Amino acid sequence: MAGASFKMDVSGLMTVFGQAVANLSDTKVLMEGIGEMLVSSTKERFEKGGGPDGTPWKESKRVETSGGQTLVDKGSLKKSMAYEAGDDFVAVGTPNEKYGAIHQFGGAGAGKPGIPARPYIGMSDDDLEEAQSMVVDFVKGAFKG
Repeated sequence: MAGASFKMDVSGLMTVFGQAVANLSDTKVLMEGIGEMLVSSTKERFEKGGGPDGTPWKESKRVETSGGQTLVDKGSLKKSMAYEAGDDFVAVGTPNEKYGAIHQFGGAGAGKPGIPARPYIGMSDDDLEEAQSMVVDFVKGAFKG
């Protein structure tokens, strides 16, 4: 180049970017962290007695007659909450398909009155904010090597 010029060597920067890309490709730890956060948040809903959107659950017949808290008589549903994570997903739920589904979505039992939906699985606005924060921290951490 004729006249005055400036040349910048960016090979070090490219090394940093290459390492960051490698770090960002290992997302399973991030997904596991989000899964743990969501399981914890879901278990808190059992204590508060409401869904991810903050709507209080309709009291169960047992609570109406005997007291206590809805969906926490023996605590088996709450205790069964778990997550499964992979590189590009996280799933939160319970392995008890029938019992878990009837409370999440509601439905009618055989010859019994319908059970109202009491959603307990899902992401609240606070969960979403926390997950977003975890993603931002993950990306920032990728550049720290």
